[in-house]
Amino acid sequence: MPPKVKFTREEIIRAALDIVRETGPEGLTARSLAARLGCSVKPIFGLFRSMEEVQQEVLAAGYRLYGQTIAQAMEAGKYPPYILRAALFQRPSGKLREKESTQRLCHLLLQP
Repeated sequence: MPPKVKFTREEIIRAALDIVRETGPEGLTARSLAARLGCSVKPIFGLFRSMEEVQQEVLAAGYRLYGQTIAQAMEAGKYPPYILRAALFQRPSGKLREKESTQRLCHLLLQP
């Protein structure tokens, strides 16, 4: 009989988001996540195939958080949508780079 699952995917993603908030995306490793959860890496890899999958889920959760934050800010009349889009994606050359946009997303949204 397999052991009982100690954590849900959502709990692991939430802990990973906390790590990204505190240290940035480069601080998210299997060991840092396991330390945050107070376990070995085994429960993480029992629910996720790889750290890349964890990172993809964290990024997806960040984008959901971004969407919720934007919607709330717009409903409150704080920011027009074009200002937020420009703040996240605009570069002097006008080109979007995925790594830079991901770092900006983490910086803008995942700060405590």
